[in-house]
Amino acid sequence: MSSLIAHDWAALLLASSEEVLETMFFCSILHSSPGPFLGEAISANLRFEGSPSGIVKVDLSSIAAREMSATFLGIEADVVSDSQMDQVVGELANIICGHTLSKASFGETFRLTHPEIVRAVSARPFDSTSGIVLQIENGFFAAFIGLDPDSLQ
Repeated sequence: MSSLIAHDWAALLLASSEEVLETMFFCSILHSSPGPFLGEAISANLRFEGSPSGIVKVDLSSIAAREMSATFLGIEADVVSDSQMDQVVGELANIICGHTLSKASFGETFRLTHPEIVRAVSARPFDSTSGIVLQIENGFFAAFIGLDPDSLQ
């Protein structure tokens, strides 16, 4: 149990996010932000099940989501549909989740649920011990991981 809690989840999320955003989405990270961002955003929420189990949430400002979707799909940003953007943001959440859990070195196989996509205008509460906010080229990116207390026993 203590080894699960001892992980520096924010550092693991940061390392995973930097690698994924830069190598798969060709997105530059400008700097970390001390808290939540405001404005129109697209969120992907998914559960992972294994030992431990929990949730991963990824938020992207809408402009960044459109630009990153275009880059990922190899098309122009002005032709990216909302459906395509939702799929790419969901895939980004899957990749960030898997990469972060791999970096934590649990040696487990995890089952990931299908990401739930939510469009929002307000900021999500921010916990700097298990989440990160980054300013990227075209907006903001945030990620959070939360472990189920029952899975820590």
